[in-house]
Amino acid sequence: MRTMELVLASIMLLVSGAAFAGHGCLYEHEIANYINTAFNIEDGTFTENAYAIQTGALEMVDENLADDQDDPSHLEMLLQIKCIVLYNLACLEALENNTEEAFMWLEKAIDTGFNDQVWMESDTDLTGLREDTRFDGLIQKIRTAQIY
Repeated sequence: MRTMELVLASIMLLVSGAAFAGHGCLYEHEIANYINTAFNIEDGTFTENAYAIQTGALEMVDENLADDQDDPSHLEMLLQIKCIVLYNLACLEALENNTEEAFMWLEKAIDTGFNDQVWMESDTDLTGLREDTRFDGLIQKIRTAQIY
């Protein structure tokens, strides 16, 4: 499964799960729909304006995180969406061979809670980063976080 397909499935699962749990998630749903516009479903690639969409989604999530501190499930969902967006930004930078920026976004994703080591190690979007020792350091950071 390509990154975009996993992301789309993850976002929709997050949003639908909250809806079934009875929590208000209209804004999360809107953010998820917005994020989905960054992907070309037919060929599994990012769209031309994917970076702008992802940074816009990040701003939306951060605004909601700043405004709404009362509902723990809402906050958890926003943080999960933020992890996905940060990871997407890392993928976009890696695909453009912007190594420094890709590692910056990956580190932020992991610091925010991204912990899918297996996916990160197999994601073809990140192939260009794997030879860099920082990649192994980030994998170790995920492993260490999972212990605690």
